[in-house]
Amino acid sequence: MTNTDKDKFTTIAHDDDFRNNYAFRTTWAEILKPHGWVFLRSDTRGEHWEPPGRTGGHTRGAALTREHGLLTVFTTSTKFEARTPYSKFDVSIRKSRGEAVRRRVSADG
Repeated sequence: MTNTDKDKFTTIAHDDDFRNNYAFRTTWAEILKPHGWVFLRSDTRGEHWEPPGRTGGHTRGAALTREHGLLTVFTTSTKFEARTPYSKFDVSIRKSRGEAVRRRVSADG
């Protein structure tokens, strides 16, 4: 990535209009499901999700989302800090960065 690319990314990452538009256009399912998260249920508080690899049978859910709001994870079994709210944009960036690193490592052999 060139310095110009980094500058463009930094500008977008700190642009509230871009982040808000992304949150409005993107569902939590579009962000979480491709990474193995499982939707459990929806109630008045929001959507309850389980992270990949976690099977607790009858569970209350390890994370809670609100449609245009934030993801809050309640477990320490993920790479997210427990009880710290994350925006849709922040979660997408974290997940995308992790995928890019895994692809790079796989390609390097």
